[in-house]
Amino acid sequence: MRYLLYILLICCGQAFAQGYADNWVIKNGVGLNFTTGSPILFSSSAIDPLSQRTPALSCISDKNGNLLFYKSNTTVYHSSHVPMENGQRLFYYHQDQSYSAEVILPIPNSDSLFAILHVGYMDSLNIISGYPTNYNFYYSIVDISQNNGLGKVISKNVPVIPTSLMNGKIINGNIEPIFNESKNRYEIFFLLSTTGTNPTPTKRMVIIDSIGTISLAPISNNYATHNVHIWNNRANRTISPQYMGGNNMYLRYYQYNPNANSFNLLNTIDISPIYGGVLMCFSPSSQYLFVFKPGVGAVPNTLLRYDLSQGTNTAIVNSVDTLFVNYDPFLYIKQAPNQKLYIAHYDNGSSKIGEITYPDSSLVQGNFIPNAILPQENQQFLVFPQFVPNWLAAPPFALSYACQDSVVFDLTYKTMIDSVRWDFGDPASGAANTSTLLQPVHHYSSYGKYYVQVATWWQGVADTLADTVFVEPSPHVQLPNDTLLCAGESLALDIGQGFAANYLWNTGSTDSTLLITKTGMYVATAYNNCGSQTDTLNVVVLDPPQAQLKDTSVCDNFKITLHFEADSATYLWSTGETTATIYPTTTATYSVDVANPCGQVHDQAFVEIKKCICNVYLANAFTPDGDGLNDTFAPVADCPDFTYNLIIFDRWGNKIAEITEKTPPWDGTVNGQKMPLGVYTYQFSYRGTEYGRVVHQLKNGMITIVQ
Repeated sequence: MRYLLYILLICCGQAFAQGYADNWVIKNGVGLNFTTGSPILFSSSAIDPLSQRTPALSCISDKNGNLLFYKSNTTVYHSSHVPMENGQRLFYYHQDQSYSAEVILPIPNSDSLFAILHVGYMDSLNIISGYPTNYNFYYSIVDISQNNGLGKVISKNVPVIPTSLMNGKIINGNIEPIFNESKNRYEIFFLLSTTGTNPTPTKRMVIIDSIGTISLAPISNNYATHNVHIWNNRANRTISPQYMGGNNMYLRYYQYNPNANSFNLLNTIDISPIYGGVLMCFSPSSQYLFVFKPGVGAVPNTLLRYDLSQGTNTAIVNSVDTLFVNYDPFLYIKQAPNQKLYIAHYDNGSSKIGEITYPDSSLVQGNFIPNAILPQENQQFLVFPQFVPNWLAAPPFALSYACQDSVVFDLTYKTMIDSVRWDFGDPASGAANTSTLLQPVHHYSSYGKYYVQVATWWQGVADTLADTVFVEPSPHVQLPNDTLLCAGESLALDIGQGFAANYLWNTGSTDSTLLITKTGMYVATAYNNCGSQTDTLNVVVLDPPQAQLKDTSVCDNFKITLHFEADSATYLWSTGETTATIYPTTTATYSVDVANPCGQVHDQAFVEIKKCICNVYLANAFTPDGDGLNDTFAPVADCPDFTYNLIIFDRWGNKIAEITEKTPPWDGTVNGQKMPLGVYTYQFSYRGTEYGRVVHQLKNGMITIVQ
C-alpha cells in the first residue's frame, strides 16, 4: 500500500499550469492535444479488441504536454500507440458504466513512476455485457523510464481496501451514502492530510461511487464524480442530481465543510421534467453551471446554462439560458486546459465534439459551436478521460507584471466574490504582506519563488486559492568610478546579473564581461523583461614619462621654447619653473624632473642662442680730430662670417686708402698727412651668412670729412 499512499498525497499542492492533461485520448489511438491552446486531433492505427465498445479510459502526458501513455479497456499503450510491456490484462469495469472510473497520477519524488487508479471486476476480462455486482478499487504502476522511454507496467491489479489507508480517515464511517439517491448510490471518502510541498497542510479526497467512478480533487476545490456529482473548479462546492419521484429532478448545490466532514445545502435548482441521466459542468470561475437535460420522444435534448451568482433558488432557476437543442444524445462534457468546455455528442447520427468557447461570458448566441471538432473516417468521440481537477484549472491569479520592484497580481476568478484577502508569502514585508484589493501590487525585496495565497468570500462562504509564483529580478548595473590605468595594465568589468539577462556594451560586445586596455568611455547596459539599466565608466590609460628633450641651437631673433609632453604629470625645471613649457633666453644646459602616477624621469638639453641675420652699416661722415668720437671710418656689421673690402677715392678718382676686416679703419690720413675737409667717394664690397646662407654685396657711396 506504500504506492497508494504516495499517490494520494501528490494531489495536495496546487498543480496549476502543468501539461499532464494536455492530451485527451478519447478512443484507442484517437485523441486531442491542447499543448498549443487550440485542440489538435491526432490518431493512429492502434486497435483494441474491444475498441468498438469502450473508449480509452485514462491517459497522461509529461509536464511539457508530450503524451506518455494511456489505458484503454484492459491494455496500457505507450506514446506510439502500441501495447506497453506487461501492459495487458489490467482490470476494467463494464463499458456502459466506467467512462470516468480511472485516473493516472505521477508518483511524488520520482520522474518515472506513475500510478493508474482503476475500478474493475475480477472477472471483468471476460465480461461482454451485464452489470457485475462485485467490483473493487485497484492500482497499477508504470515505470516510463524503461524500454528507452516507452515504459513498462511493473505492478498491476493491486487491490485497495479502505482499512489499509492507515493515514486516512473515512468520512461518515464505512461505506455510507452522503446523498440519498433513489438508485442507492454511495461514495467512499478517503480524507488525507500532509504538509506536501506547501507550508500549509492540505486535504484530499478519493471518491468511489457505486457505478465505479473515481474522482480525485483537493477539498478546497471540491469533489465530483461523473453521473453523480460534479466538482467546482474554484470553490469547495458541488452539484448533485436527486430524483424526487417520477420525472422530477433537482440539482442540489452543496458546500463542503472540511472541519465537520459534512455538506451544507446551499440551493436547489429544479430542472424537471427529466427523462434520464444528467451531464453537468461548471464554468472555470464557477459562476455558470452547464447542464445537459436529456429529452425523450418529441422532447429534444437541451444544453442549459444557469447563473449561480444569482444566489437564491428562484433566481438561479430563472437565470437559465438554452445554448443548444438537439435530438441526438450528448455523451460527455468537460473543461479543457484552455479553459473552454468541450462536449462529446451525436449530430445527425455522426460523432462530433462541440465547444463552449467562452464559458464565463454572459454571451448566449454563438457561444456553443456544435461541430467544433469533426472525426475522421471510422472515428468516434464517446467520452473524455478523467484528470486531477486542478490540472484543468487556470492559475488562481496571474502576474500582469512580475518584477521584484513592483509585482502586480490579477485575480483570475473575479465573479462570485464579495471580498478577498491576499497573503503574498513575504512576511519580511510586515503589514504590506497582505492586501484586500482585487489587483494588488507588492514590492519584493528580492527575486525568487514565493507561495501566495488569496482567501475569497462570497455570500459568507470562504475559499482559499494558492499558487507558487516566481518573482523576476530587475537588472542592476554599477560600474566602478572613473579610473586611470598605466600602460600594460587592464581592467576587467563584469555586469553579470546572476540570472538570465541580456547585455550590450557601446563597443558592440554582448557579453557580461569586458576587458579594458585603452583610453575611452565605456557604456554598459543589462536588460531583461523587467527593464534595463545603464552605467558609464571613463578610463584613461597613462604612459610613464620618457626622456624627450634634445640639444638645440636657435637664432636670437626667435622665441625659444622647451616643452615636455606627459599626461597627468608634474614638472620641475632647473630654472625653478613648474610648467610643461619654458622659454630659455641664454645659451645654457636646461634640465627638468617629470613625474606622473605611472613613473618619473630626469631629462636635459643644451640650448645655443646665436646670431642669424647679416646687418651692415656705413656712416656718411666722420670727424678725424682726435677727440675719440667718430674719429675713423669703417663698416659696422652684425653679420656672421663677415668679410669686406673698402676702397676710398679723392675727388679726382685717385685711390687714397683701402681697408678690410683685418686692417684698422681709415683715420682720414694718407701717408700720415691729414686729408682736407670735403667729400670723398668709396667702393664697398662684403660677404656674410644669413640664416645659414652666404650673402654678398657691392655698393658705391660717399663719405664726408667734417670739422
